[in-house]
Amino acid sequence: MIEYGLPLIPYILSFFVSIIIAVYTLQNRHIRGATSFGLYALLQSQWILGYIFELSANTLPAKIFWDNFQYIGSFLVPVCVLIFALAYTTSLSMKILVRLSVVLSVVPIAGIVLAFTNEAHHLIGSNFQLIPTEPFDVLYYDLGTGLLLLALYSYIISFIGLGILINHTRKVTGIYRTQLWFITIGLVIPLISSFSIIFDITLNGQRDFQPITFGVGNIFVAIGLFRYRFFNIVPIAREKVLEAMNDAVIVLDTDQRIVDINPCAKSMFFANTTPIGTSIHDALAWISPHLTQSNMQAELHVINGDKKTYYELIARDIFADTNEKSGTLILIRDITEKTLALRAIEDARFQAELLADISDAMNNAKTEDDLLVAFSAILVQYRPTRIALMYVDYEASQVTDLRTVALQNEEGENLPLDAFPRLMNYTPDEFPVVYRLLNTDMPLYIENVYQHDWLGEAELKIIEQTPFLAMIIIPLRNQDHHEGFMVVSWNSYQTFPQSLRTMIELLSPRLAENITARRAFLQAEQAKKETEQFYRLSQSINSAITYKQILDAFGTVFGPFQFNTMLMLATDGGFHVAQRAKIVANLPAGEQQSIEMDLIVPLQRVEIFINTVLQIDNIADRKQVNEEDANLYESYGIRAILITDCALADIVLGRITFSSPTPYRFSAFEKRLIRGLSDLVAAALERARLYQEQVDIAEQLRTVDQMKSQFLANMSHELRTPLNAILNFTEFVSLGMLGEVNDKQKDALGKSLDSAKHLLALINDVLDMTKIEAGMMKLFIEENIDITPELHALIATGQTLLKDKDVVMIADIDPDLPRIVGDKRRIRQILLNLLSNACKFTEKGSVTLRVKKHQDELLFAVIDTGPGIPLADQTIIFEPFRQTEHGIKHAGGTGLGLPITQKLVEAHGGKLWLESDVGRGASFYLTLPIRSDMLIQEMRQSLI
Repeated sequence: MIEYGLPLIPYILSFFVSIIIAVYTLQNRHIRGATSFGLYALLQSQWILGYIFELSANTLPAKIFWDNFQYIGSFLVPVCVLIFALAYTTSLSMKILVRLSVVLSVVPIAGIVLAFTNEAHHLIGSNFQLIPTEPFDVLYYDLGTGLLLLALYSYIISFIGLGILINHTRKVTGIYRTQLWFITIGLVIPLISSFSIIFDITLNGQRDFQPITFGVGNIFVAIGLFRYRFFNIVPIAREKVLEAMNDAVIVLDTDQRIVDINPCAKSMFFANTTPIGTSIHDALAWISPHLTQSNMQAELHVINGDKKTYYELIARDIFADTNEKSGTLILIRDITEKTLALRAIEDARFQAELLADISDAMNNAKTEDDLLVAFSAILVQYRPTRIALMYVDYEASQVTDLRTVALQNEEGENLPLDAFPRLMNYTPDEFPVVYRLLNTDMPLYIENVYQHDWLGEAELKIIEQTPFLAMIIIPLRNQDHHEGFMVVSWNSYQTFPQSLRTMIELLSPRLAENITARRAFLQAEQAKKETEQFYRLSQSINSAITYKQILDAFGTVFGPFQFNTMLMLATDGGFHVAQRAKIVANLPAGEQQSIEMDLIVPLQRVEIFINTVLQIDNIADRKQVNEEDANLYESYGIRAILITDCALADIVLGRITFSSPTPYRFSAFEKRLIRGLSDLVAAALERARLYQEQVDIAEQLRTVDQMKSQFLANMSHELRTPLNAILNFTEFVSLGMLGEVNDKQKDALGKSLDSAKHLLALINDVLDMTKIEAGMMKLFIEENIDITPELHALIATGQTLLKDKDVVMIADIDPDLPRIVGDKRRIRQILLNLLSNACKFTEKGSVTLRVKKHQDELLFAVIDTGPGIPLADQTIIFEPFRQTEHGIKHAGGTGLGLPITQKLVEAHGGKLWLESDVGRGASFYLTLPIRSDMLIQEMRQSLI
């Protein structure tokens, strides 16, 4: 066995190489041509295996069998070569290739059948002999006609397949051509060795040594497979197309490795390197993030130093016939010139649209901030430090003030106007350049504030308070009237390009027109608002009857104004500030404050301003006010003031002042407003004085009434003490405790006792009522009162009261009533008063006591079928000492029961009401809270 083993090693190695190639290619069978090439390698393996067994056999029958076994591979291998060539180089469908394979295999399969049945016809061979040689015996036989024809067929289709592959090498370039040449050489070597049989060439005595050449050929195949990864890529472009393209083309395999590039790609990106086989992530890192998506298209830019290049990137997946992804085709186009040209066109279009948009935005602006935001759009790229919109105020055609109405910072954000109070308002004297600009429409471009002829000492004095070094002052003039200025400032020196100047000069007239319309609208709105405020104030003042209501009216209406209001009352000693008179303005609703001021202006140095107004715009000026008054005003933080007096028939009743904590120019409307208010306030002050007199009288009457109630309470107490003694001794005598009495005496004593008890009940009612009116009634509050036993006792009392009448006592009480908080004795008194009244006035029918839980209250009802109460009497019965006519005739009494009952119910936080129709009885309803926080608090205070 060892003797045969060493010579077989080359054949065994060739067998394993073929097996490895077959397995590898069949694993990639989704790629075109891989299946046919895998079968080619597999049939090679079968051929080699049969040859190995033929060499090892030492008998003639065995050698003939294994020789026939090899015909399976030798007849079918040429078919695989042709099918592989067609599959790899053409776009024929798999269905056509399979059908062609079947047709081409008919002859080889017939040859295989002839080989195994050769003894019957000898078409394959004859005269088989076993010739002993070293190291293997040789099988020799004469070649038959059939075998020669089969060989001719195999050579024809093999050369056709090789011809197709060789021709295809001219159509591909780079790695594809190299791969194809290695595979073609690997196929040609075994084919050439097959001529050994025809030319009687032997190797170690063997006439057919083609199987060993498979190993040599497969070395080239392995190089094509593993070095150039033949079946991991698919040809995707023809050489002529790629070379003719002016765009870069890069082909990637499924592992994102570069497998081919065209000349344009090499010149653009790989002038000094060879990227074949390199990962795209290493070769062109700026592309790789965009390859995460399939079939994408994007525009990119690459910055290399100062150069910026724009590219259009297109990536498309490549699929095999089996619809499995085989790679990626990348197309990169330099679009720098196109992009820059389009951007120039876009910039021009953008500027035109920007002007139109800004004009529209200014037309639609609702506030000064909106106008500022709209106009500043042309300045965004220049990043000014501050942009201010300023209005010019006029009085009698004279410029009086230059005030800021909108501010914006370098971020384009609107700023509150109080962020820079000193820089918000100027007089013409403080900023005289305004006068010069009033005579021109052209903006003033100040690229350096310290090198401009228009700026003098006055302007620089203000500018030096800021960090500004460059400015543009834009007059906003509409026809012959200047509405204001737009002031744009920078913290650094500037050079203003002509494009900016053109945009400003085009838009500033439009802005002026919008400001004119805006200011006219604001003036109309302000007039409407002020009229409404005056109307509301006059309504409030006309209905005011107290000083507080007058002051509250001032605070409500004048809160939104930027000045404070103060009402001073005239007294014999002079004007003094009314209590809570100074209303602090400019605060949100709910935060307005009223301050008591210890301020008295003596009459002997007060100038009276009846039917006129005193206006002081700046108290520090001292030209409009004397030094003493100025110091007094300034001590209270007043810097500007407007004064008028309120008088009736030349009698001064008070003084109204509008004041400001800063110098302030009061408007004509504010002057008209304070003058118009003076008559209203004078009338209101007179009403307040009369009302106060009535209040004082009412207070005196209330004091007298309390004294009366206190007297009655004391008298009732003094009467009840001796009456109790009379009751006790009378009862002792009637019971015979002091000696025997006859029936006539007992009857007289009984009547005396009943009269005394009735008198005591009357005194108790009077005492309770007077205590209630005097505020002396005290409740003894308890928690967790169970009223069910009290209700049963009341029902028993009612039944006793009705025992001699044809009246039924009905109880309708919830079985699970909750415990409540209250005075148990007073609750029993309330229900007993109502129940005894019902029993007293009901002669037939029923009396019902109903108690139900309703939410967080108990609802009580005492319902009778008595005569009822007329509607006109349903109110008076709850007044002390008042009774209905029927009640006086039927039952008498003091008329205090129901008033006391109502007061006791209200003291518990409940409610008592009546529903009654004449002839249908009466229903008294009352509610008591189950748990009252008020009563609990009262109970806790009583325990302290």
